[in-house]
Amino acid sequence: MTKKVIPFLTLIVVIVGALMYSDSGTVEANQSVEDIEKELDEVQQERENVSSEIDSLQEQIRELEGQQDETEDKLDRIENEIEQAELEVRQKELDIEETETEIYLLEAEIQELENEIQELEAEIEELEEEISELEDEITETELRIEQREAVLTDRLRTLQRNGGSVSYMEVILGSSDFGDFVSRAAAVSKVMDQDQSIINQHFDDKQFLEEAKDTVEANKEQVEESKQTVESNKETVEANKANLEDKRQTLVAQKGELDQLIAGLDERKQEEQIVLSNLQEDQEELEKYQVSLSEEQEILDAREQSLKNQKQSAESNPANTQAGGSGQFIAPMSGYLTSPFKPPHRPGHAGVDMGNRDNPTTPVYAAATGEVYRVVSGCVVGNSGCGGGYGNVVYMTHYIDGVAYDTVYAHLSSVHVSVGDTVQQGQQIGNMGNTGSSTGPHLHFEIHRGGSWNNSKSNAVDPLNYINP
Repeated sequence: MTKKVIPFLTLIVVIVGALMYSDSGTVEANQSVEDIEKELDEVQQERENVSSEIDSLQEQIRELEGQQDETEDKLDRIENEIEQAELEVRQKELDIEETETEIYLLEAEIQELENEIQELEAEIEELEEEISELEDEITETELRIEQREAVLTDRLRTLQRNGGSVSYMEVILGSSDFGDFVSRAAAVSKVMDQDQSIINQHFDDKQFLEEAKDTVEANKEQVEESKQTVESNKETVEANKANLEDKRQTLVAQKGELDQLIAGLDERKQEEQIVLSNLQEDQEELEKYQVSLSEEQEILDAREQSLKNQKQSAESNPANTQAGGSGQFIAPMSGYLTSPFKPPHRPGHAGVDMGNRDNPTTPVYAAATGEVYRVVSGCVVGNSGCGGGYGNVVYMTHYIDGVAYDTVYAHLSSVHVSVGDTVQQGQQIGNMGNTGSSTGPHLHFEIHRGGSWNNSKSNAVDPLNYINP
C-alpha cells in the first residue's frame, strides 16, 4: 500500500509545485491582465484536478487507516503472545530450579550414604578383627582349661587312691632335722598356693571364656546388622544414582526447552519491533499524506490569491508591474565557497555552500529581484529535521529574460522577509546560520531554472554558472 501511494503523491506534489511556484506571484514587465486571467483559469482547472486527486488520496488514507487498525490488532496479538511466552519461560525456569534442587539433594544424600557405607565397612572390619582376636583367645583359653582340667583330674585321681586326702603334717613331721623341717614346710605351702592359684586361674579362664563368647556373638550380630545396612545403603545409592541420572537428563531437556522458549520469545519481540516500526511508518505516512494535502490546498489558495492581487494591481496601475531584474544573479553573501554543486562524494547536493569565518551571522541578500513564496522560521540549532533539513529557509521566484527561476536560502539564523514580499536584488532577507541539518554556520544556496523547486531537485542548476562574477 505504502509503496504505491508515495510515488503517486510525490508526482502530485511535483506537478502542483511546478504549476504553483513557477511564476510564483511575479509577472514579466509587459505581462497583461489577460495573461493573469488565463493563469487564474489554469489555476482553477488545476484546483479541480487536484480536488479529484485529493479525493483519491483521501480514499487511500482511509485504506491506510484500515491497514493501521489491522497492524494494531496484530501488535495486540503479538503482545499477548509475548506475555504468554514470558510466563512459559518463567515457569520453565522454576522447573529447572526445582530439578537442580532435587539433583543437589540427591547428590548430598548419595554422598552421605557413601560416607556411612565407608564408616560401616570400617566398623565391620574392626569388629571382624576383634572377633578374630577373641576367637583366637577363646581357642587358647579353651586349650588351657582343657590342659588344667587334665592336671586337676590327675590330682583328684591321686587323692582318691590315697584315701581321698594328702597328709601335709606327715610330710612336715617326717623331716630329719630343723632345716629339713623348714624346707618341707615351705614346699607344702608352695604346693598349697599353687593348687589354689590353678583353681583361681581355671575359674577366671572359664569366666573370660563365657564373656568372650558372648562378645563374639554380639559382634557377629553387629557385623551382620552393619552388613545389611551397607547392602541397603548401596541399593539406595544405586537407586539414587539412577534417579540422579534421570534428573540430569530432565535438566538437559528442560534447558533445551528453555532455550527454545527464549528463542521463540526473542522472535516474538523482533516481530513486535517490526510491527511497531511498520505501525510507526504507517502513522508517519498517514501524517505525511495529511500534511501534503493541507500544504497542497494552502499553496493553491496562496498562489491563486497572489495572482488575483497581481491582476488587481495591474488593472489599477498598468505601469507598476514587477521588473525581472538585471539578467544576472549576484552572490547572496560575502564569504567563500565551502562546498560546490553536486561534488562526487555528495551527488545529492543540489546547491553550493558558502561560509564566512569572520562573521557566523553574515547577512544574506536576495540574489535577484523576485517574490517570496515560502518561508520556514523558528528552527533552532540541533533540530536537524526542521524545515525538511533546510532549517530556517526562504524560497523566492524570479523572472529573468522571460525564464522562471527559483532560489533557495537555507540554514539561516534569522529571516527578515515574509511570504508574498517583493524583494529587490541585494536586499537583505536574513542571516547565515546553523539551523536544520547543518554541521556549522553556512549558507546553502540553490538555483532552479525553468521550473519550481521540488523534492527531486529536477530543475537544480549550478549557481556558479549564473552568479555575476
